[in-house]
Amino acid sequence: MKKLPRSGISAARVSESPRAIDRLFERFEAYYGAAWLDQWVGQKQVEVRAVWEEELGEFTLLEIAAALKLLDSPHPVRLPEFRDLCKKARATAWRPPPGPLVIEDKRRVAPETIQSIKSILTGMKP
Repeated sequence: MKKLPRSGISAARVSESPRAIDRLFERFEAYYGAAWLDQWVGQKQVEVRAVWEEELGEFTLLEIAAALKLLDSPHPVRLPEFRDLCKKARATAWRPPPGPLVIEDKRRVAPETIQSIKSILTGMKP
């Protein structure tokens, strides 16, 4: 589970993405095959997916994708295990610092360059 498609991965939360759990289950089914499906025999898929969506709803799709990269299990992952991976992915994710982004440019422009630019601009016609 190392490669992830770029499409559809965003900072939206699982709870805001109607098909997020469906796509996750499709990925697990492809990865684990019958072992993934066998664990749900006798259970209603709608209810199982609803529980997964409820438990993973707080995580972003980016965190889910990062958790998938951390997943390295030969047996089908259980909800508590995957939730822990999502928490780990969240804890290690880069986040921008709070507050506005301030960029300080300390480069200096030579006065003759400024004068040259001014003369070009004043010579331009609107």
